[in-house]
Amino acid sequence: MPPRPSTAETFAGAFVAPARVLAAAAEARRAWPALAASVLAALLFTAALVPRADLEAGAREALDRAPPEVAQKMTPHEVDTALSQGRKLTAVALYAAALAGPPLLAVAAAALLALAFRVAGARAPFRPTLAVVAWGALPLALRDLLALPAVLTRTGIAPAGARLLLPSSLAALAPDAPARALPLLEALDLFALWSAALVALGMAAVAGTSRTRSAAVVAFLFAASVAVRFALPGLFGGPAAP
Repeated sequence: MPPRPSTAETFAGAFVAPARVLAAAAEARRAWPALAASVLAALLFTAALVPRADLEAGAREALDRAPPEVAQKMTPHEVDTALSQGRKLTAVALYAAALAGPPLLAVAAAALLALAFRVAGARAPFRPTLAVVAWGALPLALRDLLALPAVLTRTGIAPAGARLLLPSSLAALAPDAPARALPLLEALDLFALWSAALVALGMAAVAGTSRTRSAAVVAFLFAASVAVRFALPGLFGGPAAP
């Protein structure tokens, strides 16, 4: 049996030799280094975004939706206080999403993959599946890092559309597309598709299936996630112009 790659070799191999490296990571059931890298990339992205983002947008919209009799009774100080609270809450939410988002999404994706492969007649244990998902998500962490220069050169960025500053999806390349089409255009993202391909490669080894069968299961879940975005756009927040 060949020696298992080190953590550094696994990071490099996830991009240049994914089939072998992801299979080894799944066998070792080692997900935490990749999850830590994803969290770090998300935190760096958020730290760059928060000082440059329009964090008051949600609070302003809430004030605009308030009944006229309520809005008219608010003093300038109360309006300023509401906007300040909106900035703080939005900043906290962005940092919380960066810190908890990658691990929670990885766990949810691993659980869905394990279930989907079971339905497809294959066995995919949870912990190896989680390892594959964690390492397969590294292209998404790379996307956050590559977006940093664009974030650092802008101001007044809408948080919901910040990741569109890196033109890696059709949504970034078609800003005037109908709002209903944006979930599909966002899904057709180079880094998201790259990540899905890595997961499919790794899951073929975990589930003991052909790569074609593994790709079909992963593609089904990918399409289902896009369908959910169509059905519940408010849950994810549509992209906004920076």
